[in-house]
Amino acid sequence: MLKGFRARDCHGKPKRAKKAHGILKENEQKGPRMPYRKLQAYIEYKANLEGIEVRFVKARNASRTCHRSGTLPEG
Repeated sequence: MLKGFRARDCHGKPKRAKKAHGILKENEQKGPRMPYRKLQAYIEYKANLEGIEVRFVKARNASRTCHRSGTLPEG
């Protein structure tokens, strides 16, 4: 059973997403499918319905941080 959920607190598109071999460029021409803030609010809403705690963390080093101890790897 899922007890908690951590998500990155993102504002806008990630900078490196724009460099993704033109795939994102083609999709941008059609228009955005769902803004990040709307998706974030939707996830928060659904988690609250199920009684799951949502904590937003800063995006810096979020993918490198250990999910258990919260520490960064050496090096």
